Amino acid sequence: MTSRSGRWARPVLLLLAVGLGAAAWAPAAFGQGGVPVGGTTGGTQAPPTLQLVLDRVGAGDRLTALLHGWPIGTVRVEVCGNRALRGSVDCDVTRAAAVAVGPSSAANATVAATAPVACPCVVRATALTGATAIAPVEIAGLDAPAVPSLDRSAPSVPPAGVLTVRARVDTAGTGPALGQPQRVRLLLSLRNDSSATVRDLRATIAVGRSVASGSPVPPPDLDPLAPGEERTYALPVDVAGPALGTFAVFGEIHGLTAPVPFTASFDLPAPVGTIVVVGAALPVVIALGRRRRQRRRFLIAALDGAVVPAGDHAGDHAGTDPTPPPAPTPVLVESS
Repeated sequence: MTSRSGRWARPVLLLLAVGLGAAAWAPAAFGQGGVPVGGTTGGTQAPPTLQLVLDRVGAGDRLTALLHGWPIGTVRVEVCGNRALRGSVDCDVTRAAAVAVGPSSAANATVAATAPVACPCVVRATALTGATAIAPVEIAGLDAPAVPSLDRSAPSVPPAGVLTVRARVDTAGTGPALGQPQRVRLLLSLRNDSSATVRDLRATIAVGRSVASGSPVPPPDLDPLAPGEERTYALPVDVAGPALGTFAVFGEIHGLTAPVPFTASFDLPAPVGTIVVVGAALPVVIALGRRRRQRRRFLIAALDGAVVPAGDHAGDHAGTDPTPPPAPTPVLVESS
């Protein structure tokens, strides 16, 4: 038989162990900025490759891309028209797939065979480190506008260097809960450093333990930026549980000749106060359980007519059931 207080003690011990383990694991497993500790370092490596399972599909069909030799992190895979000669303006960034590449340096991605401009089409993969690979694809029945011959190779969008992007995360209002989901706020600032208005900017945003993988965050509608103008967007970001340790919000700004990446790391502290309260309450729970066990033993002994040995009141015989003393042996007395 298990006492009610014993049933209380085990969940409390389990919560305490989980809280301490998560608090110790999160800072150790991830360094500042959310990059996994012990990840691959720079060195001489073969260029990453991109292969298609099918290189001839119909418009709207699914395309599967096989990635090999990529660095650890997030790789964006998208379908582009005009051979992607003008950068992301030729690519369908709204239907792009973001995949996480782990220590194996390989991953698969599936995207829809659509593009904002007419073919010749390619599938393009881009890592946050700048590594890029493309593979040609034929898309039958693609209904997209053709690019004028004079503009096919000339950049019709501003270069990536004209935009300054800064990101930081505001954790004000987040409390140290025991791994419960949290909501933080991303402050994303864009500044136009050119002498012309920058238009048609788009953002892709995600949040996760590191830039290797994450959950998508709804992006804002980015307004045109006049020369020298700077605008800051405040976006709510939901962090799924267990919300302990270091996280990163990351993404890219599209609409220029090359995507402009950004990353902001933030920490959600371990619930030290909750752990202290649980630790302080634990001895009380154990003491209550011990007293209940003693009362149960005395009740059983009284019902059986047993004599409780001295010292049981102090718990000297905790965990043992007293047995009644043996009955006296009758003696026959003969009379003369």
